[in-house]
Amino acid sequence: MRPWVLGMLFTVLGTAASAQPDLFGIATRYIGAQQAVMEKGAGPHDVDTLISFYAPGYTYYHPQFGAKVTGLDTVRQGITSHLGETTDAQIEIKGALTSGDMVSLALKESFVDAATRKRIERDRVTVLTIKDGKVVQRVDM
Repeated sequence: MRPWVLGMLFTVLGTAASAQPDLFGIATRYIGAQQAVMEKGAGPHDVDTLISFYAPGYTYYHPQFGAKVTGLDTVRQGITSHLGETTDAQIEIKGALTSGDMVSLALKESFVDAATRKRIERDRVTVLTIKDGKVVQRVDM
């Protein structure tokens, strides 16, 4: 293959790849916003920041607990109802896999339960489906 053809191919492939939204970047910023609503003193601004990541038809699933929440108003109510329950939150991304419009995140979540003052640490997998830069679905396992 001639060098200029190879260079042209890499240019086209690089342009196509850069046209895709940075799903991992969106997911990372989303996790940061989720962590912020788990902090002591979190309020409406933190909730608004988290909600700004969601598409209008956003749906949350947690199959293990049989939970399904749909719609931004319902999600906002759910997030707001948990404000102040946790402090000193840390959500660490231990691994990530991006495929198509989905990002799977292996997370280590740590926080202090405000009522018992005990630190809770748990591993979790979150799968985000992202379309047009917005989270349309989240599944926790």
